[in-house]
Amino acid sequence: MGGGFGSKLGLNEHTVVSALLARETKKPVKIMLSRQDNSLCVGNRPSSHQTYKGGVKKDGTLTALTLVNYTSGGIRGGDRVSEPIIDVYKCPNVKVEEYNIYTNTGAARPTRAPGLVQGTFGLEGFIDELANEISMDPLELRKKNYSTKNRGDTGIPYSSKGLDKGYEIGAREIGWNRRNKVPGEGKGRIRRGLGMASGIWWGAGVPGTLADIKLHPDGSVEAICGTQDIGCGTRTHMAVVAADTLGLNPQDIIIKIGNSDYPWAPLSGGSLTTPSVAPAVRDAALKAAEHLREMAASKLKVPVTNIVLQDKKLFDKDNPESAVSFGEVMKDLPNETVFHGERKGLPEGYAYNTFGAHFVEVEVDIMTGKIKVIKVVAVHDSGRIINKQTAESQIVGGITQGLSTALFEQRIMDETTGRMVNPNLRDYKIATSMDIPEIVPLFVDIIDPRINILGTKGLGEPPRIPIAGAIGNAVYNAIGVHIREIPMTPDKILEALKEKEVGR
Repeated sequence: MGGGFGSKLGLNEHTVVSALLARETKKPVKIMLSRQDNSLCVGNRPSSHQTYKGGVKKDGTLTALTLVNYTSGGIRGGDRVSEPIIDVYKCPNVKVEEYNIYTNTGAARPTRAPGLVQGTFGLEGFIDELANEISMDPLELRKKNYSTKNRGDTGIPYSSKGLDKGYEIGAREIGWNRRNKVPGEGKGRIRRGLGMASGIWWGAGVPGTLADIKLHPDGSVEAICGTQDIGCGTRTHMAVVAADTLGLNPQDIIIKIGNSDYPWAPLSGGSLTTPSVAPAVRDAALKAAEHLREMAASKLKVPVTNIVLQDKKLFDKDNPESAVSFGEVMKDLPNETVFHGERKGLPEGYAYNTFGAHFVEVEVDIMTGKIKVIKVVAVHDSGRIINKQTAESQIVGGITQGLSTALFEQRIMDETTGRMVNPNLRDYKIATSMDIPEIVPLFVDIIDPRINILGTKGLGEPPRIPIAGAIGNAVYNAIGVHIREIPMTPDKILEALKEKEVGR
């Protein structure tokens, strides 16, 4: 799937230029940056240097966690990475220090799940090392410290949380019982390992988002919202929600978006679009459905509560043969009729988060240092899944990006000028189709009873968050030494194995 991924989440000189040119010429203007311009001018993911300490009892109970993070976003602030250590695991004592380091190396820009990608890689690796210190299965350590409230189980309850079920599903699917009981205990040149990591994100949506459903006497239906589709399936989920509510097929719904004259919607970022727009569409569609039920009830001479909308008709639930087609009812509309919907507010007293767990199997060639990811099982709790196909595609895309970052992507800087010296796809390595493993996207699919009338949460960024940590932990399980820096390139693997051999 496409998306913005953060690189367009902000105003740039070329943004202003395109707008001014469009106004001057009264025609659409498109600006496309070169690879070099994109690397040097748009912004980059901030770096992060994290130091963790922790206390754990022999039974796996966490007693304390500390994090010191130095982050650099160049001439802007970097990413705060502390959300995972603060929220994910039950821990009564957590201390965090985060500092910005400013450098003359251009500006930062959010990159799909800013801050939580870095923080999850650091924390999840540390959790595996703690588990190894007390000879405990790292998944069992996570279960032991499972939280149902935020701030390490010391705050308010989550509106819903299915991470525990995600652990069960993922462990069963990957075959967790096959993992090395002691990291690095395998033999031979090719070492196999299994690892996993947890993830947390927000994605509650924006209250006040508006949408309209417009019914026409000719039988056509429009779903209208001032949102946009940057490749994430907005048109699809709007059509699915409107059609499901009105007893139609998604193809029957005319989608109108991308115009500031349409009902208000927030920007597309932060995994906000679906949990903002879809509930507003649902609210408007429910009002339209109720109006159509009243019209059908009058035609069929039955109570309104008896009318069901399904398969492009309205019928009496007690006598399904007593029915009228959707088109027949629409013909009786005096003119086009508009129903306004709104995404309502969030009840106070709850923490609204999405969750996920990734399980990974890798092979590591200890002669060359090459890591090959064999399989990824990704289980996500993002509330009700509106459209399974697009949701699965989001997960596959997030994992592909995360794997690329974990194993290949590295910005090389000229220390004298502060400029990137590999602003192209020859020297800046990314994953190709040959590097992508079997990916199994799965959902807990728990309907959140409080977050909105659909019970859905955001999914755009969560699949990007746990994958690098899960790969790192699988490598640790395979070779018995933890690579604490990404990208985990072959030279780092070989150096770590050499240090392990000499007993450092």
